[in-house]
Amino acid sequence: MTPVLTAVLFAIGLAVALMALSFGLLLRRICRVAGGDNCSLEWLDDFSVSKYRPMERLLSDADFSFLESQPGYEPAISRNLRTERRKILAEYLRLAARDFNRLVALANLLVVYSSDDGTDLARLIWKQRFAFYQTFAILRLQLALAPIGIRVSAPTGVLNGLSEMFERVQQLTPLALSSIEQ
Repeated sequence: MTPVLTAVLFAIGLAVALMALSFGLLLRRICRVAGGDNCSLEWLDDFSVSKYRPMERLLSDADFSFLESQPGYEPAISRNLRTERRKILAEYLRLAARDFNRLVALANLLVVYSSDDGTDLARLIWKQRFAFYQTFAILRLQLALAPIGIRVSAPTGVLNGLSEMFERVQQLTPLALSSIEQ
């Protein structure tokens, strides 16, 4: 093997290792996002997935197409707007992860107090949690790579994960409350 080929392979291997390490750290960070605090039934009454719906429109091409059609348009305007909207989306994602973790903590607590066998419920919560974190991590990775041209997909999976966990908690609440009252 030539020295140039060896150097290229080493650089590629190093880049892949750094990306894998970054992805692992991101997953660890997602799973550790604060959320277990303030996960009461009162908080649940105020929670709504609809507050995250604006995420779906943040990177919509419609706004950028409109901008391009305006007199005096310069590409820098779209670049700056995309950068700002990616930052806003990242903040929405941080808050969504926090609320998701609150819902998971509440679901786990409700499983403990439920009169039903909690094994299947706990397994289902774990599967929903895994799916949410996977979708979340992919979206965060896309956001990190967006400046080099990677397209950021719609946050539909994150919103669906939040909705599903919220519905799961709502289903568990009456079961747990009836067990506590007995």
